[in-house]
Amino acid sequence: MDLDETSRILFPIKTLKDNILYLYKYYLTKYGYKYDSLIKKRVSNIVYILDSSPDITYNFLKANPTVSVSEEYFDYIKRMANNYEKLNKELDKQVLASTILLFNKYHNITDIFTYDVHKILYLIVYMCNDRKRYVDEAVNLGITPINDDIKLKQFLHENEQILYNKEVKLINDSLWGQNIKKNLNQKGLYFDDITFASLLNISENGLFRSFEVNFTDIGFQSVIIIPMLKRYCEGMNIDRIFLHEFRHAIENEGINRIGLQDRSSMLSCFNEVRTEGNAINDENNLRKIFSRRLLKGQKYFVEEMYYRNKGFFDSYNQILDDLAINNDIESLFKIFGKKEIIEYND
Repeated sequence: MDLDETSRILFPIKTLKDNILYLYKYYLTKYGYKYDSLIKKRVSNIVYILDSSPDITYNFLKANPTVSVSEEYFDYIKRMANNYEKLNKELDKQVLASTILLFNKYHNITDIFTYDVHKILYLIVYMCNDRKRYVDEAVNLGITPINDDIKLKQFLHENEQILYNKEVKLINDSLWGQNIKKNLNQKGLYFDDITFASLLNISENGLFRSFEVNFTDIGFQSVIIIPMLKRYCEGMNIDRIFLHEFRHAIENEGINRIGLQDRSSMLSCFNEVRTEGNAINDENNLRKIFSRRLLKGQKYFVEEMYYRNKGFFDSYNQILDDLAINNDIESLFKIFGKKEIIEYND
């Protein structure tokens, strides 16, 4: 294990501070010095959420005792993780009770608690994945199965909502989540519980979001979210993920106006593929920032799409970058043809 690399992942904000000027100077050469003040303004307008949940950090440190951290930091992570795990167990009990009651609501069982809870939970799994087995097992237990497709979908939707609400509450009520929210509040960013949970529980490798605010002179706030340690443990190329989202931030013209993507999101695929191509080239040109560890077999679909059209994106890279930093969709269509660009996106 590269201990220096691990330190960069565990303390990503410090890593960024050490490299932000280097990155700023690099992107000046890519977009052109005429964009000096614009790039400087947009880079300084980024807020980073790079934390993984404390249980991941704590378990990583326990499993890797050669990783050197201060006793104070280890104790802090341990306290956050213990609180997170305790709350998680409490919420799991509530989820179990709510799930059983929901099952009862849709199956009209006289006394649901006379049944083995584990068998009921297996039935719910079969409802999602194996309809025939759900019906057979329900009949074996003396339970009348749901035969109406609409009713079945309603049950599954309500059950998913129970699980989703649990994640929202876990993130918002844990000390870990509260600390992050406090830091964001100090920067002038306030989110409702659902939006905040969505930022800390992303399914994407990384995520860029732009929020309309009135306390910046450009009227919006850029946010980059990457659960770095989690993605590192999954064998992801952290530099590639970061450089991709960083490009979005530099090209962020406002809400839903990122690079070559318009408010309708009509060009989102085209913009994502172009941005990934840029991130690949940036990675080749830059020194390592965080980590470039990539487990064998890990592939990014958007990367494959870039390589299929590498000739086009590389040949017109400078033109596309210039259009992207200005969010100039109109000129994009004039130069390359609206029909052709939209067909690519489809």
